[in-house]
Amino acid sequence: MREIKFRGQTKDKKWVYGYYGKKQRKCSSIYFNGMYDVHCIMEEVINGDYSYFNDIEVIPKTVGQFTGLKDKNDKEIYEGDIVKFTNEIDEIYKIEIGVCKYEQCECNFVLIRENRNADNSCCLDTIYLISNEVFSKVNYEVIGNVHEIQAELEEIEEDIE
Repeated sequence: MREIKFRGQTKDKKWVYGYYGKKQRKCSSIYFNGMYDVHCIMEEVINGDYSYFNDIEVIPKTVGQFTGLKDKNDKEIYEGDIVKFTNEIDEIYKIEIGVCKYEQCECNFVLIRENRNADNSCCLDTIYLISNEVFSKVNYEVIGNVHEIQAELEEIEEDIE
């Protein structure tokens, strides 16, 4: 059975790992009075004979679930990771890059590679199923994640302006 855990990024760009949940917080100000959701990763803290969970607020769009799989470098693969892999078609090996996502219709984690037409416009995506049955540690390598790349692109855009 695979381990169920999540990761998320805090506002100060630190990655935290553990269980995922939402809490309600009350806010009273001249602009808003009511409850709002806070997304948290519950990180386990072990202190001698007992342990407790520390709730750490994370940016909701950065939350990703652990797939239960590790790459060739023994790095855990999460939703949102960018993965380089070898695709074997008719004994021809081709290096591909895809983004790990949970695909509802497949009921599984997949790597999605965006296909481009000759004019660089997007067409249908190619989906590669990843699971313990078809997974080979040798062929997969985490090379980044979409959240860090998006943050880098936003910083570049700010510098340009």
